[in-house]
Amino acid sequence: MLSTIYEAGWFHNLGIGVMVWGLLYIWLGLSGGRDGRRSLIRRGVRMVDRLEGWRTFLLGLTVAGLGAAWFWDQRWLLVLSLGFGFTELHESTHVLRAWRGLGGKPVSRSVGQPVSWSVD
Repeated sequence: MLSTIYEAGWFHNLGIGVMVWGLLYIWLGLSGGRDGRRSLIRRGVRMVDRLEGWRTFLLGLTVAGLGAAWFWDQRWLLVLSLGFGFTELHESTHVLRAWRGLGGKPVSRSVGQPVSWSVD
């Protein structure tokens, strides 16, 4: 039954819909949404908001890659999209978590002192 669904033309073309969905997320990450608060390409955006835009952009890039892999039936593109997408989203999420935990302020320390992760 699944092979019949997979061989149907409409099922194959759902990859185009997934690519369009990914392109929408890419545009959302670049433009920052309605108010532009999380934009990658606008000036005057706080760094933590820009990082959230970067994460949205990466999500869109991953979803668009998955849609392209689905449409063209390319396993290597599927593996690359999932690999890079997972790695970069994982890293950007940890950077955002650390940035929010510090309140967006750099940590000052002297040489030889351990890093303090608490917010004063």
